[in-house]
Amino acid sequence: MKIFFIFLLLPSLVFAEFDDDHKRAYFLYQRITGVVPDIESDEFTTVLNHIQSGNEYEAARVIADNKNLINVKLKNFLKDWTNRAGNKNVYLNDMVMMMLGLINDDVDFREVLTTQNMYTISFDGFKYTYPPEGEIYELFANGNMLHYMAHEDGIIYDADKVNKAYNNKGTLDTNALWNVDISLMNLAGHLTSTPKIVQGEDFDYSTDPVSLMDESQLSTSRGIVSGVMSTDAFAVDFYDNGTNRRATQYIFRNFLCKEFEDVSDTTVDAQYVRRDVDRYPNGDTQKFLNYCVGCHAGQDSLGRAFYHYENIGQHSQLVYRSTNAQYPNANKENKLNRIVNFEDGYFVGKDANGDNLDRKDYWENLWVTGRNSDLGWPTASNEDPDFKWTSEIIGDGSSHKGAGIKELGEYLSRTRLFSECMAERMYEMVCVNRNDENFEVYKDSLASFFRNSSHSMKTLIAKIATICPYE
Repeated sequence: MKIFFIFLLLPSLVFAEFDDDHKRAYFLYQRITGVVPDIESDEFTTVLNHIQSGNEYEAARVIADNKNLINVKLKNFLKDWTNRAGNKNVYLNDMVMMMLGLINDDVDFREVLTTQNMYTISFDGFKYTYPPEGEIYELFANGNMLHYMAHEDGIIYDADKVNKAYNNKGTLDTNALWNVDISLMNLAGHLTSTPKIVQGEDFDYSTDPVSLMDESQLSTSRGIVSGVMSTDAFAVDFYDNGTNRRATQYIFRNFLCKEFEDVSDTTVDAQYVRRDVDRYPNGDTQKFLNYCVGCHAGQDSLGRAFYHYENIGQHSQLVYRSTNAQYPNANKENKLNRIVNFEDGYFVGKDANGDNLDRKDYWENLWVTGRNSDLGWPTASNEDPDFKWTSEIIGDGSSHKGAGIKELGEYLSRTRLFSECMAERMYEMVCVNRNDENFEVYKDSLASFFRNSSHSMKTLIAKIATICPYE
């Protein structure tokens, strides 16, 4: 026990001998990467030189390019964004990989709600999921494992076998992602962007397992693919059964930092509140008028964008149905309309006269007036291009109306809320305290910095690291 105790003290003793500049560099590394830096590395020397020259931000920006920002800090931080429970104790999924890939490539992070690509692991990268001790990692008793063979001369990597076993039309299956996570491979060096293909139309439920209708694959040109909203992980938790309301709730919670209760407004027109919402809960219409409508009026209108989407649990895949997104083997209305508690409620996909709309996924933001009018919604007339948006599909110059998830993603990513929320979430990650009073002091300036830095998350992270309370 004494020897163990001495070893625990050694890092602290070494750290105590650092001068203030070394300590500051050490602090920045821990905040940005989550790991102890290699003080003998050339990178650490560069960081230290920047600090000694009074360029702390440049030092932080160098650290933001360290692979451990992606491999450790962000990979673990982003996992709870991908499930309803907000649980970090989950395996890697395509939604986390998309966010990691966009940050790793240092592209405009608004693409998290708009990109038509997905991120996967390069074939070359897959060989690093092979355990270094030479054993094939078996996940299940039924023998699901990586198709590698160990030889004295190294690893024989069969790309063709891996492709067939772990890729389904460009989408990595769960076994592959789990192995990638378990192996602790260098994601930063092997994430690669590729077009996302969504399975479309109806499935043939007469066969088992479900057979995909390959001829109905849909291209990205129709606006069906849009950032995290078209990942399989998103579909599993937010399009599964239900009414797809969770999809809107999730986007607001994680990318606008708003719960529906935060934007609830009982003065909003209830014209789009759906049929499944009871107007007389417990026989009291006042509860609907004074409470329920506050959230439903706004979210049900925006949620129409998700009309065509569902998840097939057997394959954990996103599915786009041009006709009816419905429960398997249920010959009923679209899932958004199947529950009827109030016959005269809004029927998604039809106009006020009961006629089918030419597009069933029209949406409108009703929260642009009243108590939510100052949340920074984009408009057609805004002189700042970051806050300017109009619908190309509707084509009448509408700022707060659109069709489908692609336009919804474009619209929401151009709000002031998006920039403020990303500043808040990254402050939470870097400074390890989302509710720090210090954040409120810097909130507006960090959001502006993010926008003025082409919405670069690496740049934002570096900036935040320089203002974290120094402890």
